Amino acid sequence: GRIKSKVAGVERCTLCMGANAEGMGVTLDPSVDVGGADLVIQVTAADQETADKAVAMAQEELQGFSKSTSGTERSKGSGQQKELPASLCEAKHSDPAANMAVISVPGRFAFAEAWKALGLGMHVFLFSDNVSLEDEVLLKNEAAKLGLLCMGPDCGTGLIDDAPFGFINNVQRPVGSSGGVGIVAASGSGAQEVATLVDRAGGSISHVIGVGGRDCDPAVGGLMLSKGLGLLLADAATSVVIVMAKGPQVPASVVQSLKEGCPKPIVLCFLGAGAMEIPAGTELCTTLEETAATSLTHLGLASAWQLLCKEETDLTESDCVLGQHHVLGLFGGGTLGSEAKVVFKKAGIKDFEVIDM
Repeated sequence: GRIKSKVAGVERCTLCMGANAEGMGVTLDPSVDVGGADLVIQVTAADQETADKAVAMAQEELQGFSKSTSGTERSKGSGQQKELPASLCEAKHSDPAANMAVISVPGRFAFAEAWKALGLGMHVFLFSDNVSLEDEVLLKNEAAKLGLLCMGPDCGTGLIDDAPFGFINNVQRPVGSSGGVGIVAASGSGAQEVATLVDRAGGSISHVIGVGGRDCDPAVGGLMLSKGLGLLLADAATSVVIVMAKGPQVPASVVQSLKEGCPKPIVLCFLGAGAMEIPAGTELCTTLEETAATSLTHLGLASAWQLLCKEETDLTESDCVLGQHHVLGLFGGGTLGSEAKVVFKKAGIKDFEVIDM
């Protein structure tokens, strides 16, 4: 955005890692060898001269940022410079109380850094993708053994003790003794959607623990979902717990955790899941909206949710052209698309297509 506003004739300027280029809509020149760890600058401009100018400016800004942040930083107020840690070990040594490592490096380096962080006694928020399922299993087994969280890989959202991680919405937090809704989710867009729905109806969110979309894979076994569930059940700021995933399979570890007792209301949302036997105090929902509504009922905000729903309008037959029958849904979030499929099937609509943008 900065380059586009500074250079006339630039339509778009994108900076991304080589590994994420395709997902960012960047087309790579097949004649150029681009590695996953390479930084890619792509400019769409009115002419070559404008594009070259924009690329040069982007490179200049990146170099300036690198010089201003590498090695040292100024302490607030004192104006004195201090050395920045060059590794996780140095960071932990400089602040022994640190207990969370946020890791966002190319996938081939992510496992080693996450393993190192766990060894240092820190929870891990692993934003990096392109980590193999085998490595994920190793990391999460190690985290479980150490009593730590390993959120990810490819974990995009988290809110722990007022600290936001990745992408998180600005939602109300519990005040005083009033507890909020705690969410543990193998679904980033689903967690954010439910959190914002609860917030819009006047509810509060205590924590959002993202665990990565593959946590429900049989190889992983829902290790971090069950770990997050336990943490939220023990958390004083959480009154209602939501456990959710974008697939229908409820991991055995989660089922076992539920059987061990539910001191708080628990709302399960596994999109597409059929009827199942669940312990008392647990409710199974089939959509994100139903999950938010059920949680708000436990908070005593059912009437606020009903008022919110009245503000929405449904598509009617009069909105459609005669002969239209095909439904095409474009979604910016895999879970939102999965929810749409559930809704369409439940309504008996067969001619539909869902595309995750």
